[in-house]
Amino acid sequence: MAVDPALANYTLFPATGSPYTDAANWNSLSASDQETINRILVNYGKCMEAYLRKLVSRNAPFDRYVGGDSNAISHNAKQATLPKPPRISATARRPRCAR
Repeated sequence: MAVDPALANYTLFPATGSPYTDAANWNSLSASDQETINRILVNYGKCMEAYLRKLVSRNAPFDRYVGGDSNAISHNAKQATLPKPPRISATARRPRCAR
């Protein structure tokens, strides 16, 4: 489906305009322009919903844990903690040029 070339003229539409929060700008648009904006926003919402639906994991370790498998995640994950990083000696932290 081709995009209407008139939509490329962004000055045609106000920067804001909503029938709920900015009725003055919304009402200044023609019925055709209001329909175009509504169609764009509806299609955007459908696109986002379809994308987010694809992101749902049904077999991730956390999902299995919530489903009752207590061995699906580590003890640290259950405690919401990270393992402590290894201790680095003081000499290892100095830049090589300072040694």
